[in-house]
Amino acid sequence: MVKEPEIEKGDLLRLVNAIPHGKDKAVRRTALVRNLGMSDRRVRLLIEEARRQGYIILNQQTGEGYYISDDLDEMERQYRQDTARAMSILKRRKPLRDALKAAGRAV
Repeated sequence: MVKEPEIEKGDLLRLVNAIPHGKDKAVRRTALVRNLGMSDRRVRLLIEEARRQGYIILNQQTGEGYYISDDLDEMERQYRQDTARAMSILKRRKPLRDALKAAGRAV
């Protein structure tokens, strides 16, 4: 397995400061990559870490970009979107789990 690079607090703060407040000002990840001078993978890791640390970073599945919000309706939409995505991943895993169990693997 590939080891993830360390998350530096300075990089995390740069990312958070680069993400605007408000859906109408959403910024695409490609713009964040360009503006921050980081790889796409690094920006994705930083976004996930910022979310784990409690920053409310939302995104549109339409590709309109990332933004910070305190709007409860937008938060609920993101919550439901994330839940649907997680459930989809779990359903996709079932055939893998079944095959591994059938082969005697502990899963």
